[in-house]
Amino acid sequence: MRTFISADIPDQEREGLGLFLSRLRDMKLEWLRWVQPEAVHLTLKFLGEIDEDNIGPVLAAMGRACEGESPFRLSTGEMGCFPHRRSPQVVWLGLNGAMEALGRLQAKLDESVHRGARLPLETHSFRPHLTLARVRRGASETERRQIWERIEATPPPEPITWQVSQLSLIHSTLLPKGPQYRTLGLAALGE
Repeated sequence: MRTFISADIPDQEREGLGLFLSRLRDMKLEWLRWVQPEAVHLTLKFLGEIDEDNIGPVLAAMGRACEGESPFRLSTGEMGCFPHRRSPQVVWLGLNGAMEALGRLQAKLDESVHRGARLPLETHSFRPHLTLARVRRGASETERRQIWERIEATPPPEPITWQVSQLSLIHSTLLPKGPQYRTLGLAALGE
């Protein structure tokens, strides 16, 4: 099953993200596939395809990573894109706040999952963000540049702030209308 570990965003803050996404959708950028507000998440570790037998060890590893870590606050920041502005493939919202605590938690989680569930360590540096949209296949370079020019001209939302207090192990099923997520388990910070 395709899985990842995320830091939860409470429903009330998710509503604020939904309003901002609605404003972006109103720009009618046909080459973008927007993420639904309920699917916006902060991925701390993408696990990929794992066996059902690995769920228990991953949940235990999540619990170990959360030990001694206090809840912390994050807020939304500026928009950006991957891989670069000249040819965006993913449009995202950056984060501010307790970035040191977030980085430490992500590093502990990566190591704990590697040791406890024997899954590979991350090969890329951690770049925390909330994915807002993906550019559809077939968009030309000119269209990609235009997408970014329009997005860049849009002011970011007023900062949306929330407390990260737990992690979720999520099963992701890819469907034509977008991914469907199901929570497989939780781990609370500080326990």
